[in-house]
Amino acid sequence: MRRLRCGASAAMVAASALVWSGCGSSGGGDADAAAPADAIETAGDAAEEVAPDAAPDVPEAKIKHRFAFRAITGASMGGHAMIVGAHHPDRFDAIGSLGGYIDYRYLGHFFRDHVLGGFCPMDKILSDLEHVNDPAAGTFCGPIPTTDFEKPWSFNQFVYDDSAGQWKRDFYFDSIEALSFAFGNPILYNPDNPLLPPGVSEEWVRKPDSEKCANPLRIGKPHNFNAEFNPDGQYDFVTFCDGDPAVGCKDGDPSKCGKDNPDYRQLASWYDPTQEYHRPIVPFLFVDYNGNGRRDYAEPIPINGSERWRDVGADGCANDREDGKGGCTATGASGDPNRDDHDLLANPLGTEGNHEYDEGEPFDDYGIDGVPESRSGFKDLGEGDGRFSYNPNYERMIQSDARTAMMTLPLSELRRHWWWFDGGIRDPIHALTAVSHVANALAARVPVTAYDDFVGQPTSLVPDQKCEDLLMNMDSLDWSPAGVGWNLLVRVGNPNASAKDIAIGDGGHIGTGCQIVMRVLAFFTNAMHRLPGAIIRPSNDAGQLVYSSFYSEVLGQRRWFAVNLPPDYSAAETASMRYPLAVLLPGIGMPLRDTLVLTTPFTIIMANGLLPHFVLLVPDGQCCFVHKETKERFCNCLEKDGQLDCVAPQCKGAHESCEVTKVQENQFHQECNSGHFFVNHVSDRWGSAEAAEKMLHEDAFFELLAYVDKTYRTRAPEEVEVPATLFPPQ
Repeated sequence: MRRLRCGASAAMVAASALVWSGCGSSGGGDADAAAPADAIETAGDAAEEVAPDAAPDVPEAKIKHRFAFRAITGASMGGHAMIVGAHHPDRFDAIGSLGGYIDYRYLGHFFRDHVLGGFCPMDKILSDLEHVNDPAAGTFCGPIPTTDFEKPWSFNQFVYDDSAGQWKRDFYFDSIEALSFAFGNPILYNPDNPLLPPGVSEEWVRKPDSEKCANPLRIGKPHNFNAEFNPDGQYDFVTFCDGDPAVGCKDGDPSKCGKDNPDYRQLASWYDPTQEYHRPIVPFLFVDYNGNGRRDYAEPIPINGSERWRDVGADGCANDREDGKGGCTATGASGDPNRDDHDLLANPLGTEGNHEYDEGEPFDDYGIDGVPESRSGFKDLGEGDGRFSYNPNYERMIQSDARTAMMTLPLSELRRHWWWFDGGIRDPIHALTAVSHVANALAARVPVTAYDDFVGQPTSLVPDQKCEDLLMNMDSLDWSPAGVGWNLLVRVGNPNASAKDIAIGDGGHIGTGCQIVMRVLAFFTNAMHRLPGAIIRPSNDAGQLVYSSFYSEVLGQRRWFAVNLPPDYSAAETASMRYPLAVLLPGIGMPLRDTLVLTTPFTIIMANGLLPHFVLLVPDGQCCFVHKETKERFCNCLEKDGQLDCVAPQCKGAHESCEVTKVQENQFHQECNSGHFFVNHVSDRWGSAEAAEKMLHEDAFFELLAYVDKTYRTRAPEEVEVPATLFPPQ
């Protein structure tokens, strides 16, 4: 691995693995202050190799450290493992996020400016209202320009992806709504309901979808003010329907229809104003400029997520007024005198142009609708209180995210863990950008080393191997901090990949088949090689996959889970052995069975003596079900081929003693859109007031950990003497 000296020249640090070493502060950062932005260095192809200083032959320093003997990670939605781990840092040693959306500050920008954005200014739309539903008329201005690792988005132009399923409009709306169920509506605040916009009732939401689409609600004053698109409250906010468009035939050719249409990737995810849509988008409204009750192509989605601010940086002044000393001047300037322009790679701690509010930036204290009371006659939330105000639901999100944890956890807590981040360079939902923001926040305080993919490039973790070869050769790496770094960020994907490899997912949200297995395996290999007392032994046993359930007190029902037991777990000669626990949280659309099957290569590699043995736990990441007719709730069902295997919900004995029945999945609704993000929810899909009392999925997860510790031979927490170099120096 290449290492750099602090203050290396720009020529020396061109385009390789980032080494964020906390230069300029003792031991990688101060507990109360972030390192300066220029402490983040980039090692290039011409990077200087720094040989270790000659050291006298002295005994290696040792420390006493308490290990939990647990590692947790997950992919996509399961990347919230880092948030779960950061909320409970005493419960884990290694904490990772594989393409997870774990930075809600960046998520706010992604929603506001990308997914829900692209609309022209109000005056431009109104100036040509006759063509408001014509995509070619110029009344729509999206998508917006993008930066590193981002795709061009707008509300009318979602980014299609099929590397991990069918990511069309419905999939993205499922994901956006799922986050709204978990944390509350981030863009339209209703003090009487965490999910529903003001003026929308739970009674209306529970109506059939066809009725909601045919009879949209109109929302007038005082709930329809928005600084950008309705500052006088002149136009109604209206509910609307959207979803997957039908894809017809190219030029009327019957051989080029649906997926065979060469324009399918665009048509499957873009809004088509000529179609009728049948899926209500409950958390959002549109501004009905022409009063026809239907969202026309250029009619915008209003966002009241926070008060409005000028993104000029914490120094409070734009570049043309910076004095070069961290302050402002009345005279003009050029360039970036205060060096505060944000750049994800070159200046990740820069606050100017980072698309988020920073203390010191000027803002309008007009409340979250952005309209002063003198204009609206209505004083909304946060107006005139002298502080920058967020939509409380969005503030709840950002206060719970992983970046906040990296900025606020005690430095001693950050140092006692191994943190792992990765994301695909072509991920359509910008997960690499999101995890990079979190890694940057951590890097301001403790060392983080970044790699460009696992294999194949000079700056990769292993430059001279192929992915398939490395999978069965993981033990060849030096997984110590001296070998790969204390904390890692891997930018997954080959920037020079062929069109064929890109088509099968190279650098995508999940990646190619080899990349997704590698992402999970590399994290656990790194963690298990560092834990003391590793059990490494060849075996002819292939391990065992177990599906089981436990009774959750907080859910009031049973809950499925799965474990992958290591080779020889049931053998007589290993009966006294106890194993570290690895936890893999599934993605939003990943059923329990599919997630567990992903882990089958791990036991093969353990049996070959190339990976320390551990018990691997996969919790059920799906929301509970509600029967459409009886309204009964079931948290005890496992999906399989259109059926649900449901354990008797009130059975409190061993799983084997409980009755399991099969029911048809189409008889049920889920409380949320598939995955629950392993957080305690504030709402279900209907905006029910009692949801926060029963959708306690984070609490249920820790009940499961306690159950697994009682049921399987997991290793208990213990204080162990280890080399001091296992963790960053104090």
